[in-house]
Amino acid sequence: MIKPYCFLALLLLIGCNPTAPIASDEDVIVVGGSTGGDSIIILPSIVTPKIPTLEELPILRIISWNLQAFGPSKANNPEFMQVVDNVIGGYYDIVFFQEIRDSTGEAWKKLCSDFSKEYGYSCYISHRVGSTQMKEQYGVLYLSEKVYPFLVSDENAPYVSFERPPLIIDWQIRNADYKFTTVTVHIDPDKVREELESLEVTILRSGNVIIMGDLNADCDYYDETRKNAFTSNWAWVVPDYADTTVSNNTSCAYDRIILNADAMREYGGSGLLNPEMITKEVSDHYPVTLVIVAEEQNAKPVVVRESAISLSTLRCYKLISSSL
Repeated sequence: MIKPYCFLALLLLIGCNPTAPIASDEDVIVVGGSTGGDSIIILPSIVTPKIPTLEELPILRIISWNLQAFGPSKANNPEFMQVVDNVIGGYYDIVFFQEIRDSTGEAWKKLCSDFSKEYGYSCYISHRVGSTQMKEQYGVLYLSEKVYPFLVSDENAPYVSFERPPLIIDWQIRNADYKFTTVTVHIDPDKVREELESLEVTILRSGNVIIMGDLNADCDYYDETRKNAFTSNWAWVVPDYADTTVSNNTSCAYDRIILNADAMREYGGSGLLNPEMITKEVSDHYPVTLVIVAEEQNAKPVVVRESAISLSTLRCYKLISSSL
């Protein structure tokens, strides 16, 4: 099986000199920017303790993928299912799928059964949502020995704020005091600005919040240079210049990951999987991935600004404390 690409989180531990002096009382964490550069979050009062090993870090790996009209024909296509297996494998702790279209439910049953037998995943499928006959569902795979959901908000009633209401899940890491909330959603491309505003209001809450899904937040659907939601105390970690589309005729960052300030403290890296095996016959979207170091930190991001600093600038994992 072809293994997924390495995460930036792992690179955070490579090439670091833990004894190197800090040039000033500020340090930076690099995340995706919105104007072609990268945003950096300034963290004052840095404390650099002993850097833990990979084995000591409680790494949480999450992936989100729009499977483009996943139904019986794809579920019964061995080549398609092999690609999904190669991409997902048992590597990720949580997997989110968007655009499951199957009124019979048989397609998801097969995918769930295959991944449960092979890798031990547990499964969840949302209600069918949408105001038209083209209804969709969100699918979730998760490794229950690592993480488990303890509260699910799965809206299936008519919802004027969204064409497809988000699936919101509260999670607990097993054998660790770490809780977080995930929000997966497929935003209506004709109402991106309106639905993003509604989404921000819907998920107003404290704690670690992670938004992953097909937000259609780029190109003709959305002017990313004029963001109207998730602009204060939120980080868009898939940069605006990323291309999450499979087509050679487009270059759009439709699939996004957005973290609130609490979750950003444990941000370990994000990425885009675009192997050659994901062709237009498989999906028109590439998956986006996230790594969280699932151990509460108390650093407080206080400034977000644009910079031309490369994503390769910071590769050291640091436990950061702040007295702000």
